[in-house]
Amino acid sequence: MKNWGIFFGGLGAGVVLTLLVIFLIGLGMNSNGGLYGAKMFDKPGQIVHDRSFKVLQVIQDNAALVVAKGDSGLDVYLGDLYLLINHDGTYYYDDQKIKVPSSKVVRQVGIYKYNAKSGNQKTVPIIEIR
Repeated sequence: MKNWGIFFGGLGAGVVLTLLVIFLIGLGMNSNGGLYGAKMFDKPGQIVHDRSFKVLQVIQDNAALVVAKGDSGLDVYLGDLYLLINHDGTYYYDDQKIKVPSSKVVRQVGIYKYNAKSGNQKTVPIIEIR
């Protein structure tokens, strides 16, 4: 009977420890929006003056790599590369064009480091439409 008590005590301790580790990992992911490689600023940074973006790649439901349209009058997106995030439940899709409403502003809220297909590490600003 003593061996069964030790077995179930160890099993219970293992389950509790596993749940604690999962909880702590979840807290760490929420500190940067759940994005591996993201470093969020304590307060919003500079204003980004680009007003139109095109989604190149969706990273997760609320985050996508986008390219700015730039200043040309043409419908060509050759501007700067950003990681666009949101906290309002908006989902992005490939090749989506996003226009910033005149009542809102785009701000840099962090930086994102990732490995490109070429193998090089890239760093881009994280922006948010506010």
